[in-house]
Amino acid sequence: MMARLISTLVSLVLSLWLGGIVFLFIGVSTLFRAFPRPASDVAPQAAPALFHVWERYQLVLAAVALLSVFAWYVIVRTKRLIVLFLLLTLASAAAVVSTTLITPRIDQMREAGQSSTAEFRALHGRSMQCYIAQAALLLVSVVMTSWTSGAPGAQRAAPRIPDSAPD
Repeated sequence: MMARLISTLVSLVLSLWLGGIVFLFIGVSTLFRAFPRPASDVAPQAAPALFHVWERYQLVLAAVALLSVFAWYVIVRTKRLIVLFLLLTLASAAAVVSTTLITPRIDQMREAGQSSTAEFRALHGRSMQCYIAQAALLLVSVVMTSWTSGAPGAQRAAPRIPDSAPD
């Protein structure tokens, strides 16, 4: 029962994480199409706010995902859960790198008016690499979760209670 509950939590968290990153891709690119430069500064001003909220949100999801998979592994020790934990560790590492190392530097350069420099474009490219790597790792993790949830022995059976007690 507990393993089923935890696997459901893992599925939910991974769905929110993967869905969120896909929405971020779609939302930010739509923002820049809807408010193109030089006609408007809306997109360059709004996009950083979306990224800041997203980065905090994804770190919470990453922590919940890692803790949940660990708890699931404690209950049901399978190699698939070790692989899932490793995939989520890599996705979490990409989230941490992007949030703590890349985004702050991008923000500094943007605020200093250096958003058209080669260094800014390179940092933006690294940021996109982190996000794409996360999305790929999360997609594989979602598939792994569904395989693990349905694998024989992945969920411990509840103890069988006899239909009638002996007299």
